[in-house]
Amino acid sequence: MKKQLWSTYIQLKLGHGYFKSYLNRLPNYNSDICQFCNTRENPEHLLLYYRRYSQIRNKIKQEKQLNQLSLKILFSLIPGQDFLFNYLKEIKIATRK
Repeated sequence: MKKQLWSTYIQLKLGHGYFKSYLNRLPNYNSDICQFCNTRENPEHLLLYYRRYSQIRNKIKQEKQLNQLSLKILFSLIPGQDFLFNYLKEIKIATRK
C-alpha cells in the first residue's frame, strides 16, 4: 500500500487532514462548508455523502456487494476497509494538491 493512501486513511479516521472542518482552524480558511453540497465538510461527509463522487461510490459499493455504508463499517470491518481503500485510490480526496 502506498504511503499517501495509508496517510489519507489515518487522517480521515482521526479527523485531522486536508478537509475544511480541520483546515478551518488556520487563518487562511474562513469556512468549513463544502462548496458543492453546502454542508459541513468533514470525513463523514467526504466518505458517505459528497455528491460529486456519488456515482463512483455507488459503483464500488456494488462491486464490493455492500448494502450500506457507515464510518464504523468503513474503518472497522474488512469489507468496509476494502471499499474505502478502493474509493480513496480512485478519487484522491483529503490529499494535498
